[in-house]
Amino acid sequence: MERDLAPLMTFLGQDGDGIIGAPPDPALTEFWARWFGTRAYIDEHEAKSLVGSGDVIAPWGVSRDVSHRFGIVDAAGAWAWRNLLSRKTSVSVEWEAGEIIGLTPDANPILAQTEPELAKALSENAANGGRVVLKSLWSASGRGVRFFQNNLGSGEAEAYGRKCLSADGGVVVERALRRLAEFSYIFTPEAGGLKLEGINRYHSSESGGMGWELAGPQPLMYDLSPHKHVIEAGAEALRHVIGRKANEAGYVGPVGVDAMIYETEDGRRKLRCCTEVNMRHCMGHVAIRLNGAFADDTSVRWRMGHFGSADDWLNFCGKESVSHPIVLDERGQISSGFFRLTGIGSGQRFGAFGWAGENGIAPPQ
Repeated sequence: MERDLAPLMTFLGQDGDGIIGAPPDPALTEFWARWFGTRAYIDEHEAKSLVGSGDVIAPWGVSRDVSHRFGIVDAAGAWAWRNLLSRKTSVSVEWEAGEIIGLTPDANPILAQTEPELAKALSENAANGGRVVLKSLWSASGRGVRFFQNNLGSGEAEAYGRKCLSADGGVVVERALRRLAEFSYIFTPEAGGLKLEGINRYHSSESGGMGWELAGPQPLMYDLSPHKHVIEAGAEALRHVIGRKANEAGYVGPVGVDAMIYETEDGRRKLRCCTEVNMRHCMGHVAIRLNGAFADDTSVRWRMGHFGSADDWLNFCGKESVSHPIVLDERGQISSGFFRLTGIGSGQRFGAFGWAGENGIAPPQ
């Protein structure tokens, strides 16, 4: 996956930056160069040498492994961000940001660290007759997130919670909400804090896993505009709370915060400003940058996929390129057609791809 998806870093860097990985096919780099310039592809040995000479490495996500691999010995030895990068941060941020904007989290996220705490949290959050959500402390893209019906007598929720306790020392327990719309707040670091890059729409799978990144008009999607002011208030609260936590921990880097608009049992529509804090680059960071390549008022949807073989990925791209050829408008922006964001032809099985000019996708049910 790391090798196949490396070209996504094209959309996060700047002209002349180096990307650690094998170069994709020339057609991909030539196509996107008109909007994003060119990147040099370098191997790990060269990258380690450059980092040692003072160049800055900006990985998708910081980790002890990245620090070790590229010779950042001090950072590796002083690693203290395990809790910061876990869902412990998501729970505390949601409560603190909710207090600032005056919204008590209806999801009632609880960090359980013992079996009695787990049992109490399950009982409290399943009491409304709906579903309960359990989240492991370390995972991404929907992995480690499990939904359970309000049937605690089956023991499935308890069993998964105990598994998380054994592996991680904790588990997050929440009430499932009726989501109407999903989006993410995309932050990048600036002097002394965080800067809001923008709001990114997405549509996850029913299980909470990675789904579609969305841009432009999506006629079948829920309209966020009536919630503009509370969304903006949420952004400022998150910027303040996460900025303080990052500063206290010494973390300087990108942050993506997943959020939603949901409907309560009595029909009110409310903001959940934080379902997940991701202290790293997210697909939303790619999406915000990528949007500049598309014509105004053009619907865009794209996603990451895993194919059974390299030939399956290659054939899929070939078929879609013929069925939906790229069309540029008079300003040279993409107005319709199939596009891919990663390479073909070198054994890839993971790929990122999408369509412009489609009619959008249906909202979650």
